[in-house]
Amino acid sequence: MDTRHTDYFSTFNESFYVLTEVDVEKLPLQKAFRSKHFALIVCTKGEFVFQHNLLPQTIKKGQACLILHNSLNHIEHISEDFSFHCLAFTLAFLEQLAISLSTDDIFKLFNSTTQLHYELSDNETADLCAEMSLLRKKTISLGDRSGPWDPIKYLILTIFSDFGIIFSKYNQTSQNTNFTRREALVSGFLKLLMTHFTRERSVTFYADLLFITPRYLSQVTKEVTNKTAGEIIDEFIIREAKVLLESPAQNVAMVTSSLGFSDQSFFGKYFKRHTGLSPSSYRSKSKTPHSQPF
Repeated sequence: MDTRHTDYFSTFNESFYVLTEVDVEKLPLQKAFRSKHFALIVCTKGEFVFQHNLLPQTIKKGQACLILHNSLNHIEHISEDFSFHCLAFTLAFLEQLAISLSTDDIFKLFNSTTQLHYELSDNETADLCAEMSLLRKKTISLGDRSGPWDPIKYLILTIFSDFGIIFSKYNQTSQNTNFTRREALVSGFLKLLMTHFTRERSVTFYADLLFITPRYLSQVTKEVTNKTAGEIIDEFIIREAKVLLESPAQNVAMVTSSLGFSDQSFFGKYFKRHTGLSPSSYRSKSKTPHSQPF
């Protein structure tokens, strides 16, 4: 028996899967979570509203979006008629499929600077959804058994290839549509925040890295997001704190340390000021586990 096949199938549950409209209940409303996978979501009906690293995102019928690995997400609204197909996967899984990330241009889109939202034609939507449906059907029928896996591999490559064409076409049509200076500044601020938020909570720190004044940074973020830079920093930290506090593997002391607070008392006061609850009370209230879709 080829052990490569066995290893491949053992990764389905953790490293690769397809979700469809029958899995809508796996999408946790009003719960922050860090994504463990990359995900490509195609909407065929209804509306899906969420925040991706604090940036608002909405996808409707005929639109697609990307979820990046390790991104902080918060699902705000799912319409009753929402229907979708989602392919979720890890980079390790792609490497196991012998896909070279260093040479394949398709995977340039799976990085922190990529465009997340795409408009699809009716044919593009139909093709991607049909391919994902077939992929789900084949993986379910094969289960954990070893056996011929080339059809699944080729299906995955077909999905990536088709979306790569959409990605390239989108870039060609939008390459002259640049961010305004203010939007680019906010984007740069958020990327810096994702890197440094566990060590730095000062607006001045981020303003200095962007070579602007703290006042100007807050003025621009207020214009673009309707929130000051300080409010964005606090929101990001509180969202991350909630994710950590909901984890059974983390206690309050560990969360305090992970977020770079000097002591547990200071973190407790900070958390309560923004949520109305102490970290321990929030942890007890949130003991009911919620599913993480990707």
